[in-house]
Amino acid sequence: MTTTVASAIIQKAYQNAGKVARGLTPSPVQLLDALSTLSDIIAFEVTKGLKLWLETEVTVSLVAGRQAYSFRPGGDVSMVRPLKIKEASYVASGGAVRALTPVSREEWNRQPNRSGSGQVTQYFSEKLYDRLNLYCWLTPDTVAATGHLLVVLANQGSLPLTVTSDTRFPPEWSLFLQWRLGQELATGMPQEITMRCDQIALTYREHVEAFDVEEAPTRFAIDTQAQSWSKFS
Repeated sequence: MTTTVASAIIQKAYQNAGKVARGLTPSPVQLLDALSTLSDIIAFEVTKGLKLWLETEVTVSLVAGRQAYSFRPGGDVSMVRPLKIKEASYVASGGAVRALTPVSREEWNRQPNRSGSGQVTQYFSEKLYDRLNLYCWLTPDTVAATGHLLVVLANQGSLPLTVTSDTRFPPEWSLFLQWRLGQELATGMPQEITMRCDQIALTYREHVEAFDVEEAPTRFAIDTQAQSWSKFS
């Protein structure tokens, strides 16, 4: 049966790397060492692709006159630092929803009236090592503060703390994790084994990342907010 429990993934990874024979169990020292490596792999792999199961939708209560809102333990939204903001919308007190436009740091820095107040139409996402900050533009006034923001976040993966912990990856990712960890554990093994781990891990990654996509079709539209510059202007 497919399982994403850390100990099962580690045992298969050692076997794939040729470090432990089939039917045998890694030693306690091997299990703990591989658990640390598995945690590092998960922390890294969630930065690649979409990982739709790690997305959450959170509500941000607005305060009149406050421009910045933090996502961190003990912050305005108390949670583990998310990886990024995927999208954000403003929800009026009557329930009407309006999408907000994300802006880059350069656009934010060039904003001539950054301290202006009114209805929120744009946001800037600032990624720091311990938190993620969301800056509103305009700064919500008393009318805008009667509504709230609906923010879709891409979150960090849950790292396994013990060998009996679940990795919280969907079961279809089990084979990939086994071979991806096998890549790391195969260090120092014959080239035939290391190349096999590399190739199989890559194959599984390509398949699961191709599967992990939005169901709705992708549509493209002209960015009407973009500015056109001419060398003759």
